[in-house]
Amino acid sequence: TTDLIYDWSIDTGTIEWGDSPGAVFGHAAASVRPHIDWWAAQLHPEDGGRVQASLDAALAGGTDTWTEEYRFR
Repeated sequence: TTDLIYDWSIDTGTIEWGDSPGAVFGHAAASVRPHIDWWAAQLHPEDGGRVQASLDAALAGGTDTWTEEYRFR
């Protein structure tokens, strides 16, 4: 599959990526970093604030799921 699969540890901010971030995002595998800060830095500047606010609201509200559409650099 070319689906992007990852596991994000909210407590530590670390991300364990599946095998496909390079194929999905177009980044070389070596450039993909295992931390949420890397993911946030790759959000398109016009989408970043909205996506971060949406994610923060979901985490604060204790929702079971989070869905957002955004562009990734």
